[in-house]
Amino acid sequence: MSEPPVKREGERASEPRAAVITELSAVTLAAEPQVTPAAEPQVTPAAEPQLVYRLLNYKDIGEVRAFVTQMFAISAEADPFHFDKSPEFIDRWVLKALREENPTNTFAAVVLERREIVAVHVLRRFEEGPFVGAQVAGLWVAERCRRRGVARQLKAMGEAWARSIGAQFLNTNVLSQNAAMLELNRELGFENYRVNLRKRL
Repeated sequence: MSEPPVKREGERASEPRAAVITELSAVTLAAEPQVTPAAEPQVTPAAEPQLVYRLLNYKDIGEVRAFVTQMFAISAEADPFHFDKSPEFIDRWVLKALREENPTNTFAAVVLERREIVAVHVLRRFEEGPFVGAQVAGLWVAERCRRRGVARQLKAMGEAWARSIGAQFLNTNVLSQNAAMLELNRELGFENYRVNLRKRL
């Protein structure tokens, strides 16, 4: 779970980058605190915004583009091999998603807070000889929404989908320094299977 910055279209790579870009986001101002009519005014804190969990809406091109952009930006925070993806690169992946992804081969979920994407999760079906598996292609939760069970809920949804397509196992890759995600995966029953090693040249 990492919150990578995402480059806005048209920004130079050296400029600060927004945490999430989504064409369907609307700027929403926090509600004004309510003040009780007393000698000493008391502020009532605004309720925590409700999170909406749902599948990606493939009919909304803006949402699909925001989802793909975020998926490719996940590694920006901690992966030294991360590189920014061009708008053309993203467009090709949006078209690929629209052409190829369907409920039998891909689980793509978003979590929304006031219509802004604050978490994403994607799994893809694959075959390994006679076995059907599902590969976790990415999971990201915005920093302000962490420690609220969002990742755990998304992983449960993804696992339910994997079972529904007959998958016998789940695979996932986690950066070795991402202790929080490693711990969560182990709590959920994942165990070491292969170790992906890399050598700098």
